[in-house]
Amino acid sequence: MLKGKDGLSSLLIGIIFLLVNCGMLAMAFFGPGFLYGGIFIIVPICGLVSGFKAVKEDNQRVLGIAGIILNAINTLSSLGIIILGFISKFAN
Repeated sequence: MLKGKDGLSSLLIGIIFLLVNCGMLAMAFFGPGFLYGGIFIIVPICGLVSGFKAVKEDNQRVLGIAGIILNAINTLSSLGIIILGFISKFAN
């Protein structure tokens, strides 16, 4: 993470992995995107931790809150991709 810039790094992780998860969800409709969706659950969790740290230390509070919201969406999206992957694997 960026030293002293926890809110900014949380926001950047949130934005980048929001795009990545949207791409993985689009790939899931056209191919085996579910297989790789679970890999991307780790980084948004790190972004959540960074966002909570920024809010707690009161530096870059607004960026930290925005990062927490985006990373929570990313974590839930990655979890949904994992669940859909298991469903599609066992449905066949």
